[in-house]
Amino acid sequence: MTMSRRLTRHASAGAAVLALWALGAVFVVLPVGDGLLRLSYDSLYLFVRQQADPGVVIVALNEKTDRALGRRQGEPFSRAHHAELVERLKSAGCERICYDILFDLPSSDSDADEAFRKAIASHGRVVLGGVLDRSERGITTLDQIFPPADFLRSVSEAWGTLNVEPLDVDGTSRRFGIHYELGTPFALAAAGVAGPDQASGHHGSAPWLQYTAPPGHYPVFEFSECLDTAALPDEVFRGKTVFVGGSYSTDEVGHRDAYRTPYSRFGAPDMTGVEWHANAYLNARDQLWLHEESTIRSLLWCLPLALLGLPIMLNRRPWLNTESVVGVGLGVSIL
Repeated sequence: MTMSRRLTRHASAGAAVLALWALGAVFVVLPVGDGLLRLSYDSLYLFVRQQADPGVVIVALNEKTDRALGRRQGEPFSRAHHAELVERLKSAGCERICYDILFDLPSSDSDADEAFRKAIASHGRVVLGGVLDRSERGITTLDQIFPPADFLRSVSEAWGTLNVEPLDVDGTSRRFGIHYELGTPFALAAAGVAGPDQASGHHGSAPWLQYTAPPGHYPVFEFSECLDTAALPDEVFRGKTVFVGGSYSTDEVGHRDAYRTPYSRFGAPDMTGVEWHANAYLNARDQLWLHEESTIRSLLWCLPLALLGLPIMLNRRPWLNTESVVGVGLGVSIL
């Protein structure tokens, strides 16, 4: 090979590598790469199957609860049952109770309300939930917080907003939204922490959730079963953080309290809201949040990855053509 041909070949390979890096940079900087970013995040859960934390237990209200306690559809759930549950969990040595249920108003049964209030005060470590309502009025967005009722909030350990957001364009929950100016998120209130490290990520976004277990893999016990000391021994709850929430197949207000997760891409069922909050709590308690590299660092990483293709492109093997190297290199640079 003559010197001029060798120089031309090296120059062509170098230009292709720079073009490869530029394409990777476009996918990093512009939203066009968000789909691949989500795919790379979801793919982690195709190969990694983590186990639920044994220190977290879920108490679920569902259709079996209604039948066991004689509740008819459309009737309010008596807070006397919640008082009984809190008392049972206290006697069992439960460390903390976190309610994924909104108690924003007094009920029609003042005696049940008072029994629930006394049970919360007696336990001392009960976290309640509020709701952030976001409505659109013309070009204006109005935010309103519905906190727990004063008589319950005053005796609770803490309270936080129960909203599950933001959801991605495909309806999947991948990130943890933080709205400190509108109230502390429920998971942070339950964990008693100020918040996750908000290192700057892709487009300055919030941290990614780490799912500690697939949907349905958390220890779940039905509400009425938990009231029976013969059915469940105290050891089930001793020293545990208990999340209480609905797990109905449908919701009476018109939507099911369940959310898509990265596991949903691979056929797993949606995760119930109470499971989601338990997982977010573990992220906050143990600082499991996943953070992206800054845009600048991502661009710097693209360059050495693109350069990996340089020795390959200088190889004469016919199956190592420019098109295959560009395709593989681009995928590696982005993912």
